[in-house]
Amino acid sequence: MDLGTSKANDAQAAFAAVEDNLAPMRERLSDLDERVRGVVREHPVATLLTALTAGYFVGRLIAKR
Repeated sequence: MDLGTSKANDAQAAFAAVEDNLAPMRERLSDLDERVRGVVREHPVATLLTALTAGYFVGRLIAKR
């Protein structure tokens, strides 16, 4: 086996390992997305006010610099 083939096999193995690790993360993110959407549907006004308040304070923090 030459060096190029060895590196290609190593890259394929690394890619497969990354894919295996990403699958559970994608599922967890999908679950989180569903939960967040549910909260927004159940409490749209509170969600909007929370986002506006957070944006206000982040803006104030950034403006002071």
